[in-house]
Amino acid sequence: MRKRLEIIGDQHLTRVLVGTIAFALCSSTIVSAEEREIDRFMEIDVDSVAFSDVKELTDSSKPISIQKGEWSFSVSQEPDRQVLSAESDDTRVTQSITPNAIFKRFVFDVKKQRFEPMRQEIRIEHTSEKKLEEIEGLTGVTAVKHYEKLGFSIVKISAEVNPVEVFRTIKDDFDGVNARILTGFFEDEPM
Repeated sequence: MRKRLEIIGDQHLTRVLVGTIAFALCSSTIVSAEEREIDRFMEIDVDSVAFSDVKELTDSSKPISIQKGEWSFSVSQEPDRQVLSAESDDTRVTQSITPNAIFKRFVFDVKKQRFEPMRQEIRIEHTSEKKLEEIEGLTGVTAVKHYEKLGFSIVKISAEVNPVEVFRTIKDDFDGVNARILTGFFEDEPM
């Protein structure tokens, strides 16, 4: 009888452990999915919110949205396009992305209240040659062009890499580097 109770106890303990581990795995998967949805919107500075590459929504039947300050941002899927949306109390701005669109990543400029395409370039204000060489070695960086007399450098990023990821790495790993993702068409391009 005692041996039978030990076996039952061991089986119960095993079930509890398996259940706990399964719950932990499911919980981490759910959190990861939620984080991935929110990560589609990346604040790159106080005046702009980046919409990363949004060509694939996990569930096209419901829009993904978040609130940042007075603005609400969302991505929804229509039969032939995706629609990025930014709304405040009295303003609504939308941007469509069709399958053949040139730009797939956008930044919403809060000050200008408009969407601008995110370029595959980051501008870095004057910094040391050593830091620029280290930045040039980052994954996804294809070149760094230095304009010494103008006081800045342009970091070119591979088309397959989201510039926000490189931007975050620069901000996190290089103290004192003043960087910003270039947006729009070519107004910031040096002559």
